[in-house]
Amino acid sequence: EVVVVPGHQRGAVGQGRRRDEHVVRPDGLARTPELGRVRLYAGAGPVVLLVRAKVTNAVLTEVATPKIEITPAYGVVAQAGVDLRLTRSIYARLDLKEIWLTPSETRISNIHVKTTIPLLDTVEVGSATSQVQANPLIVQLGVGANF
Repeated sequence: EVVVVPGHQRGAVGQGRRRDEHVVRPDGLARTPELGRVRLYAGAGPVVLLVRAKVTNAVLTEVATPKIEITPAYGVVAQAGVDLRLTRSIYARLDLKEIWLTPSETRISNIHVKTTIPLLDTVEVGSATSQVQANPLIVQLGVGANF
């Protein structure tokens, strides 16, 4: 953690902080000095999206269990928000995050289904592949406590 105090040299962590100190944490999040009961923050950093999924469609799972594989998506996240101090240890938070991700590939295989064809109870359908890309905007509103 790096503490920057306007007009002073860097302070060491744990030496007590002044209200006008700017803090930049190792995770890239920067906080402004407290402005009364309000504190603003912003940050950015890398992100990896790992998805675990399973097929739950009754038609696709009746005969066999399809295998689903989803490749990881890599990207960056930007975050900004405001903390509003309600009491000495309780605060409310509004936080916005936008995530930009690379495309991910989804592949479903081992698809078998029942048929209505005489003498042929089931048939292997094959596999399916698709490209998926998501760039979510996440808005959070919450209440927290400092211990």
